[in-house]
Amino acid sequence: MAGGHVPRDVHVEAVGSRIVAAADAGQSGLRTVRARQKAHGRVTEVWRMSEKNPAHGAADERPEISLPPEVQMLQDVTPPFFPEGGSGMTIRVEWPPGHPGLPPHRHSGPAFGYVVEGAVRFELEGEPERVVEAGGTFWEPGGDVIHYQDANALSDAPTTFVVTMVCAPGQPMLTLVDEEELKERANLRAPRPSKG
Repeated sequence: MAGGHVPRDVHVEAVGSRIVAAADAGQSGLRTVRARQKAHGRVTEVWRMSEKNPAHGAADERPEISLPPEVQMLQDVTPPFFPEGGSGMTIRVEWPPGHPGLPPHRHSGPAFGYVVEGAVRFELEGEPERVVEAGGTFWEPGGDVIHYQDANALSDAPTTFVVTMVCAPGQPMLTLVDEEELKERANLRAPRPSKG
C-alpha cells in the first residue's frame, strides 16, 4: 500500500484485529476504496501507514488504529516524481570490506534503500557524505541527481544493502556519469570532509 494506494485488484479491510484482502477492488486509492465499501453497506477501517505523509490520509480522516508491534515504519518519503509507466526493481548488494562501491552514477527514477548488515558510505549531489549503519535507510530522488558514493564504510567487515528502484520506461536502471559532467557539476557537490 505504498504511497497510500491499494494495488490493482486488491481490496483491503480490517475486520476486528485481522486484515482481510479480497480480489477485484479496481485500481483506486484508499479514499475511493473506502467510498466504494460504504456504498456496498460495509463499514471498513482503512489502515494508513504514516501520519506524516499526506498521501496516506489526514489524521482526522483516519480511524484510531495502531500498527502491531511487529510492523515498524523504516522510511516514509515523498519523492519529487515517479516516472510515468515506470517499473520497480529490487537488488541486493554485497560489498566486501573496504569496497569503494560504484563510480558516480544516476538512476532514472527514485531509489529506496535499507542497510541489512555493515555500513554504507552514502553521498548524493548537494548533500554531505554520511554513513548509514545496519538497520538504517536511505533514498534518492533519481533523475538528474548524481549518486557519488555507495561504498562499504567498514574496512574489516562486509556490508549488505537492499535497494528498490523505480525505473523510467526504456531507460537503464543506472547510468554512469563521465568525468566531463562531474567537472561541470562540481559546484553542486557538498564540501568534502577534511582528512587529517
